[in-house]
Amino acid sequence: MEADRLKHPRFSNQDTETERKIILAELDFYRNQPIPHAFNQLKEFIGAGHPYSIYPGGLRDQVEKLTPEQLRHFHSTFYSPCNAYLVICGAVDTAQIVALASQHFDDWASSAPCVSDRPLYRPKVGTMRVKLAFQTPLAVRAFASKPASSEDAAALHVLLSLLTKGESAPLTDDLVRRRKLCVFADGEIYQMQMGGVMAVFGAFLPPTRFKTVRAAIQRHCDRLSTEGPHAEYCRSS
Repeated sequence: MEADRLKHPRFSNQDTETERKIILAELDFYRNQPIPHAFNQLKEFIGAGHPYSIYPGGLRDQVEKLTPEQLRHFHSTFYSPCNAYLVICGAVDTAQIVALASQHFDDWASSAPCVSDRPLYRPKVGTMRVKLAFQTPLAVRAFASKPASSEDAAALHVLLSLLTKGESAPLTDDLVRRRKLCVFADGEIYQMQMGGVMAVFGAFLPPTRFKTVRAAIQRHCDRLSTEGPHAEYCRSS
């Protein structure tokens, strides 16, 4: 089924309209959720114009105008074996999977060129104050991250989760629960083929000052980078 979808897609008017409604509803959903909407805006701000800064669901004005002809053109331009990866997860027989992949994909021919000039991802890094449509200002500490293929990728995810994920995570416990500097504190990591970014941030309200939140976030990041995860990090996760 996956081979047929890749080799012989059908972009009918009806299917295009159905998918358009689904995507627009998804875009509306995330736009009406303050935190996911802030995440997407933060990616756009940090991304500095790179394609990675665009939400994968697309831009609303473009989705509204998209035609089946444009979809066919995109498919013929970019969908080719040299631009694709087949990922199989689970307890599988490798030899059997290779045989099945050869059976269903070996005849996949495409005139689409191999994309080799992808722009490197150079996000904005450092400590910054960001004002978004999300009504609350954010203090952000951003770091350039290794690409998804790096052997350090999984470790970075674990470190960020230890610091930021969950109600009892050290960042939330300190900035939100105990000191009440922020109404929300979290972190996100975006790792793609051409690079990535890791951001730790706190959303705050007056009279809390940006420099106070910035210093608190910086202290947590410095402690984690120099001392490694402490016992309370592991208990919280």
